Amino acid sequence: MKTILFTLWKRFWLLGMRIFLTFCAATCAAVCAATCAACAISETKSEYSLVVPALPAEWLELLGDPHWEVEWIDDTGMLREIELASSSRLGNQKIFLYPVTSTPVCARPFWPEKKIMPGVFYPAGAIFPFDAASGAIRLSWQGGVDANFFKLLAKHNNKKRPPQNFDWKRFRELFETGKIEKEALANPWLADWELIAAKTVESSFMASRIKAQEPVYVRITIPASGPWINVSPFAPSYDWKQGETVSARISGKVQQYFCAEGVFRCAKNASVFRRWDENTHSANSP
Repeated sequence: MKTILFTLWKRFWLLGMRIFLTFCAATCAAVCAATCAACAISETKSEYSLVVPALPAEWLELLGDPHWEVEWIDDTGMLREIELASSSRLGNQKIFLYPVTSTPVCARPFWPEKKIMPGVFYPAGAIFPFDAASGAIRLSWQGGVDANFFKLLAKHNNKKRPPQNFDWKRFRELFETGKIEKEALANPWLADWELIAAKTVESSFMASRIKAQEPVYVRITIPASGPWINVSPFAPSYDWKQGETVSARISGKVQQYFCAEGVFRCAKNASVFRRWDENTHSANSP
């Protein structure tokens, strides 16, 4: 009789424990699910301020404080753009980013009062989350190269090599350790990034492709005294004098040089100078 009672008691005890453990497991699962949901909501609402890179001294001296056009992918996955009237406003701007994957941020300087619009000068930029810390995105001029390459990889993407899966850490180490061609290291915008992106998506990434394009020089007569700057923050300024004839490097179809008096647009067969204070142009053929 005692054996039967003990057996029945044991079975009821085990059944009770199973019910209790099932209830505990269900409760824990519900709590974890609620916690994860709350985390997911907070993660998709990641707000960041922007840390502005120092403007090259010659740009600031000749053109003044720029306006900025900022482009990024927001927390809903949509492309966003805003224009800000000064560097100080850029530094005070906050943006929402989608933190599930890496994404580029571009900031293009422009000077509308001089009719220099976004896209003429090369951008600053960043790759999120690599350039994020303490609630801020740190923009840099090298980051502008990275962000541009990210966008070109996305443009040529065949779905097998999305830019989010690219080894950005290794890519940046190439510049930090100087393991690329010296001229492209000094001024990365001399490389053909469109071609590099297309080849990377087509086959694989090769550091040897990061090299300056074959230079094209034209003879031009300088219309005003310098210093002169071009559109790359990595390029040196030029102390060309009015009336001097020099060999100027052309990148692409047209190369633009800027001085305190105006902009000089140079091509293989002609060049045009526009002064800031007038609508008239002076032109010459090399």
